[in-house]
Amino acid sequence: MGQERVLKPDEMSGLQQAYVFLRGLIDALRIVRGNARDLVLPPQDSDAFIFLSRRLGYAAERWEDGASRLAADMTRHMAWTQQFFTDRFGAVTQD
Repeated sequence: MGQERVLKPDEMSGLQQAYVFLRGLIDALRIVRGNARDLVLPPQDSDAFIFLSRRLGYAAERWEDGASRLAADMTRHMAWTQQFFTDRFGAVTQD
């Protein structure tokens, strides 16, 4: 897509970063859950979410701090991607 110049360089970079992050999150979630179909994120204040953050390398002296950083990164990547698609394709409506 970058060679065809369909996307601006910052769009391509943002989508690539979000994809790699979310792909890693999905893979880690599958490993933590032990089930390839269970992709529901655990509550952010749960031990399961803290374990997920540790699995993804969000090490911190207090594990809760690592989990907070994971939650912030999730929010950032998903918000950026949603804004990109809204800007590019318009608002998505629910029927």
